[in-house]
Amino acid sequence: MNKKYPDSPKQSSIAAEPSTTFGIQDRLDATKKRLTSKEKILARTVSVDNYFDELITLVIKDHENL
Repeated sequence: MNKKYPDSPKQSSIAAEPSTTFGIQDRLDATKKRLTSKEKILARTVSVDNYFDELITLVIKDHENL
């Protein structure tokens, strides 16, 4: 039971820079969208200083009632 495989012509290996792919603009748009998402997240966040200022104010108010 010998299998016979067709001889394929031997090709030499070629090293080259990758060609420009289609959709580069799409990738740039995706980067812009990520930046927009990051900006949205930053707009909803509070700085550490503001957070602790508010926390300290609430703790002081709680202790005033004691």
